[in-house]
Amino acid sequence: MMISIQEFAEKNRLKYRLDGCGDRIVFGRCGHIGDGYKDGKLGVFVSLPTRRRWNFVRRKLLAPGFVIRQDADTEGVALFDPEDKKQVRLAQSVARIKTRRKPTPEQVAQLARMRSTPRSGAL
Repeated sequence: MMISIQEFAEKNRLKYRLDGCGDRIVFGRCGHIGDGYKDGKLGVFVSLPTRRRWNFVRRKLLAPGFVIRQDADTEGVALFDPEDKKQVRLAQSVARIKTRRKPTPEQVAQLARMRSTPRSGAL
């Protein structure tokens, strides 16, 4: 089953944006997740400062079944199944992608009260 990056982001509480080419990408601090690969797979691009770190991350990705698509000195692309929770969590971890927090109903109510209360002492 093909899953788009938009559906993937909504399902996993991630934020996606358009890159310079107009493709939807889930950005992280050390890489990003994108689609466009066949067989319903998504790709995680990882760019690290040293070759040693990339080699460590590459071995870490190979263990749960990622397929290395591109392998360079300090960066690479690994394909993964977006339905496999273990692979999704690992892809988010290596690309350092943060999940969006989901507020509780109490937090939403408190925020609404704070917004409706007039401020005193404003200049």
